[in-house]
Amino acid sequence: KTVKVTNPDATQTVIGTCEARLIEDREVQEDIDIYGTKFRKFTYYFTIEAKGHAIGGKEMVQNVKFKGTVLRYIVRADIYAGSGAPDQFTFPAGAMTSHEAIKIVSDGGFQATSINGTDAFISANEGISWDVKTGSKTDITDPNFIKTDGFFLVPDGGPFTFSTGVAGLGNANGSTNISAPAAPAQGDFPGAPANSVIKTETGLGFAPEATVTTWITGWDLNATQPGGTVVPSGNVDSADLPTVLGTRGIQSPSKITGDLKVSSGDTIHLYPKSSNPKKNVIYIDGNLENDGTIINHGVTVVFTGKYKDKAASQYKVQQHPALFKTREVALMRSALISTSKDKESITFKSEQSSTVGLVYAALGGIKVESGSNTELAGAMVAGGTLGNGGIAIEPHDGSKFRLKYESYAATGGDLTMDAASVIDTDYIAGNIYQGFQPTKLFDWVDKH
Repeated sequence: KTVKVTNPDATQTVIGTCEARLIEDREVQEDIDIYGTKFRKFTYYFTIEAKGHAIGGKEMVQNVKFKGTVLRYIVRADIYAGSGAPDQFTFPAGAMTSHEAIKIVSDGGFQATSINGTDAFISANEGISWDVKTGSKTDITDPNFIKTDGFFLVPDGGPFTFSTGVAGLGNANGSTNISAPAAPAQGDFPGAPANSVIKTETGLGFAPEATVTTWITGWDLNATQPGGTVVPSGNVDSADLPTVLGTRGIQSPSKITGDLKVSSGDTIHLYPKSSNPKKNVIYIDGNLENDGTIINHGVTVVFTGKYKDKAASQYKVQQHPALFKTREVALMRSALISTSKDKESITFKSEQSSTVGLVYAALGGIKVESGSNTELAGAMVAGGTLGNGGIAIEPHDGSKFRLKYESYAATGGDLTMDAASVIDTDYIAGNIYQGFQPTKLFDWVDKH
């Protein structure tokens, strides 16, 4: 800024001008300890250049410095988000769990399997039903047409009445077409015979929209932390992605501000950055359209729109020799999550049998149209309400659909940090402890 310099006597005659500008402005950060409390110290260095111009033409230049400091508390990055990004997201465990109804339409039947033969639960708060795609339901007499290595669970009242009736899991021809193991007595529960629908006192607990909204805030925050793959703004095609760890892909944390489309013939890999799952978020503010292959090596993939694929497409969870090295850990750390309020938030048409891990429509529903006797391995959760939820198993060719329940994909919703994550925890600046404290001017230097 330039100002006029006047004679201090009564005449106030202009005798010259003076101007000043900032020629250095830098910041240095260091973590310090004050009586056992950790702080991040921000030190700001400033150099000001001042020039004086006399009316007679003489010029004088001086530089002077000052600095200032700010102290902020430091907090763990994985728990910092104002009122709080959640430490975990939750969902009911089972092979298929839904806030609304589960409907199976197939000429070849349905089968849910599990390793231990008892935990592939099929649970729906508004009831479970099956039907055939062609012909009549009454033509079916197969006692294993709808089979699960778990239990059919619905709340008492209307959902139970519907599920046990001919419009649900029953059949007007009098045959029993569902197969499930007997449930042993436990506590006040008297047990249940094999091949039956079990009534529960209450429905499954799903996260309400307000809770999901806090998750979204946390996912968005974590995805925008530094260290991951920077992608172009707007809609992104797989051809636009860089090479990561030798393959085309994205490493978390990363955010896409539009749709992500994987073109036919392309394969992309989604890589975790850390042993801490809070850092392993890829957030897509749009749709995820998969016409090729997506391989998830342990990332929480969140998208605000819908997921859809094609018959030749594939989405799968797979361990990586340099990251999550076992299939079990990769399953625990991977998720495909839509926050769209739509009954077809996630739609599978793929006819490539694969391990999909956790598939979670937090505020919507899931539809499976995969034909050719496809088998998917993982867990499906639909939390949508008001007609926006439910799980529909409707193979387009009427063939049998198989779901292999992977318990590691549905660990009761507990996806907090594991013990090893402490070595990979970032700290960031939190609230201010001490505001800006400037020093006096120092290092006066006459330039000429």
